[in-house]
Amino acid sequence: MENEELVVGGSIGIARYPHNGKTAEDLIKNADIAMYRAKADGKNTHKVFTPKMLKSVTHRANIERELRRSLADLQQFELWFQPLVCLKTGRIMGAESLVRWRHPVLGVVPPADFIPIAEETAMILPLGQWLIERLCFQIQQWMPYFAHDFHVSINISSKQLYRQNLVEMFAFYMEKYHVPPRTIRMEITESLLLQDEDEAERTLKEIRASGIEVWLDDFGTGYSSLSYLRRFTVDGIKIDQSFVRDIITDSKDQQLVQAMVAMANNLDLLVVAEGIETEDQANTLAQIGCEIGQGYYFDKPMPVDDFVKKLINESESNVIEFKL
Repeated sequence: MENEELVVGGSIGIARYPHNGKTAEDLIKNADIAMYRAKADGKNTHKVFTPKMLKSVTHRANIERELRRSLADLQQFELWFQPLVCLKTGRIMGAESLVRWRHPVLGVVPPADFIPIAEETAMILPLGQWLIERLCFQIQQWMPYFAHDFHVSINISSKQLYRQNLVEMFAFYMEKYHVPPRTIRMEITESLLLQDEDEAERTLKEIRASGIEVWLDDFGTGYSSLSYLRRFTVDGIKIDQSFVRDIITDSKDQQLVQAMVAMANNLDLLVVAEGIETEDQANTLAQIGCEIGQGYYFDKPMPVDDFVKKLINESESNVIEFKL
């Protein structure tokens, strides 16, 4: 075409009569659903319609509809908190904030059901702004009672990074609630940086210049982990739970985690290990030199009131210990 060679691919959806519909309208609709599944599975393939696909599409449409309605009542959303624990002392050093949606009819909707939809439809922008404000408000409430080094992290999506002025947004709410930047850590994933490395580098420099720390989440699972550490200046890394899960039984995982921790220490970066579920995992990570742990062994994400009660109980009993 005009002296240019074009390579054309195709995603095919198949619906069969009478199994997948007895009218032309139903067959075309179901074939269309199967085609979009083929695209979602990597394109240039084919999929045959199944009733499960229709159930999935219907569920997604319902979630998207209710999510749009919820933007008029953002109080349906809550920040829950999962403790970040010092692996040597057992002291709670901070928390990761995680959004939960408490729908008046559906109940608590799992994040996996609505976060991807919020990101695809850009509803993550107003929701994300509201969550940043709630985070600053919550930190303000906690500051008189927590240690100087206590901090809370928040996850940032790609649309927030590239379509919102996060520097101004954080600055506005930190000033509004009198929150010092040292109490906030911003977590980003490696895949987020892939979209526009130049823009990401500029924004992250401005974020760090404002005093907010930037951490690289799910470290080790992307394609360019080491090159990102060379190009982007971050304050810490979070080792993905896939490396922690078999750290006791798989020597390769243990050696990989040990190498990550040693590298981070040499680069003067802090390290958080995610997905800790057993005492043995916690002890092994502490022996390797990992400073901070997070996972169900310590606690699941919990509503703010439960998190405060845990902190109060910990300060009174101080019974969390590890065998090192």
